Order: sequence, then C-alpha cells, then structure tokens
Amino acid sequence: MRKSLFKYFKTLYDQIPFPIQIINEKGKIVYVNYSFAFQWGYNLSELKEYSIFNDSVLKASGAHKVILDIFEKGTSSFINNYADSLLKSKEITLPIFRTKLFPVSAEDETHIVLFHDDQTEIVLAETEVNKSRDNIKETERLKDTFLTVLSHELRTPLNIILGYSSILRDSMKDKMSPDDTVYLDNLYSGSERLFNSITQMLEFAQIEAGNYVLNIETINLNSIITNCIDAYRESAFEKKISIKTNFSKKKLLIDADIQSLENTINNLLNNAVKFTRQGFIEIETGIIEEREVAICKIQDSGVGISTEYMDHLFRPFSQEDLKMGRNYEGNGLGLALAKRYLEKMGGSLLVDSIKGVGSTFTLILPLSQKK
Repeated sequence: MRKSLFKYFKTLYDQIPFPIQIINEKGKIVYVNYSFAFQWGYNLSELKEYSIFNDSVLKASGAHKVILDIFEKGTSSFINNYADSLLKSKEITLPIFRTKLFPVSAEDETHIVLFHDDQTEIVLAETEVNKSRDNIKETERLKDTFLTVLSHELRTPLNIILGYSSILRDSMKDKMSPDDTVYLDNLYSGSERLFNSITQMLEFAQIEAGNYVLNIETINLNSIITNCIDAYRESAFEKKISIKTNFSKKKLLIDADIQSLENTINNLLNNAVKFTRQGFIEIETGIIEEREVAICKIQDSGVGISTEYMDHLFRPFSQEDLKMGRNYEGNGLGLALAKRYLEKMGGSLLVDSIKGVGSTFTLILPLSQKK
C-alpha cells in the first residue's frame, strides 16, 4: 500500500476510540489503529502473514463471505458477534463486537474498513434486564399462587368456624348460662374479625397487583346504602348513637361493582360507629348535576382526625394511634381499601375532619349514562 494512502488512514482513524482495521482485496491487514492494537494485542508489523480470507474462525462463521460480497458489490454491511482466530488465540473472554464494514476507494485501490463496536456491556446489561424481567414474572406468578392458596386454605375453614359458631350460639343460648354464652359470642366475633382482616388483606393485595376484577352493574346507590346501614343499627343503638339519613328523592343510578361498593360503605360506617363515643352518625346522598355525579356523605360526631395524620390517612396499615394499648382495634386497611375500590370504579373519596369534633367522608361516583 502506498505511503500516502497509509497516512490518509492514519489521519482518519488513529484517534478514534474504537478498534479499526483496514484490509485490501487479498484480505491482508494494511492498517490498524491504536485501539485495535491494544484490544487485539497485535501491531501491524506482526500481521504481515495474516489474511482474513484464511482465518478459520471467520470462515466457520461465514463472515469472510460477507467481506467478499462487499468487495464485489461495493455496499456496506454489519457482522454481529465478530470474532477471529487472532482473538481466539489470546485465551481471553471474548468481547462482543458488532462490526460495521464499508468499502473505501482511494488512488485506484479498494479497501474495506472494519469498525468494531464493543457491545459487551450493552449485551450483558440486556441479559441482566431479561433475567430480572423473568424473575419479576416468576415472583408475580408465585404471589398469585400464594394468594389463591391463602384465600382457600384460610377463608374456607374460617367460614366453617363462623357457620358452626353461629349455629351453636343461636341453638344453645337458651340452654346455657349468660357466662357461658359469652364464650360463644367471643368465638364468633373473634372468628368474624379474623375472617374480615384476611379478606381485606387479600383484596388489597389483588388490587395492588392489578388482579382485582370488577363486576359492573347499574344499581341504585340509595338502596345499597340502606342495606348497609341496617347491619350497624344494633351496634349504634348499644352505644346510644343515633343514625340519621337524608337521602335524595331521585334514584341515584350508578355503574358500580356491588361487592366493592358495599365494602366501601361498610368500612366507612364501621369506622363511624367505632370512633364515635356519643352523638350521631348522619348519611346524606345527593346529585351534583353539573358534574353528573352521585355523592354520599357519612358524617359523625366522633374523635376526629388530626391535621398531622391526614396525609397518612389512606396509606395501608396506617393508624393514628399505634400504641399497644390503643382503644380502637383494626388493621388500618379499611380506608385504604375504600379509596382504592372507588378509584377502580371511577370515583373518589374525600375527607373533612376536626380532631375532637368529628369527621365527614364523602364518596363520589359518576352517574350511569345508561338510559
């Protein structure tokens, strides 16, 4: 190769931080830059007898045919995972190259430039990402399996305990002393509390995993609330708390999942009764015409919520009083679930509260568009 041509290649490629080699039509290497000499471990003078076309590794991979094709057609090409016998002889872990090949014509001579781009870090990173993605999928599968098994293995026997304890309590109450009846009452209430806590935790896990399925129906919000209130009248009466209602005269037709809506209202009513020592609970429903939404306000004269705690109110397992001897039992999931149920149905949950005065929770749901 003419000195002027070698100088031309040297000027172009010496300072480029990627390995570059240039071959002539016989496959002989006529130029290598500093990066090539460093990574391959050969300088140009040591490669006089070497020809790409005689390289057994390149022949085995078919790379030499790509190079011949470029000489014939004058087009550029790529070779992925480029490796040759020079690298193989070093007994090192081979880097992963993606090599760009293109012809260069100068002074009536045609050469091919091999521009080696080291993709090792990128490929290894992609491999790690794929492993992580597979691990995440497997973790999700195991979590779903765990939730399914947990739901069956815990809730099924608890249902049986609840059923039989209810039968025993009702059938034996006239045959047992008041002191003995307390044991059955405690058995039933403890089982019911455990069942409800497990159900809440499982449903929260399903919502967070995106696996909670809604069964949307067009329903009357007033009817659902009325049914829920009936379950709390006795416990409110025992605490001498009055339950007042102020329902809209219009039918509040909404598209919602009945179970999720009932759970939401039950959580709010349960909190209202639990945190109210005396006074009242008032449930009001109505329509905001301009926004085409139905609203339900549940107001109580209970202990209220501090301003400091308000930002933590809807976080799972969050409770304002975490002391061991706290007055109010619960797992801290009720409000977190209520908010998420409503959001999945396109609604929202608002709260207004003053510590020591009481709280008002307002649930908002879009009116049904079905005629």
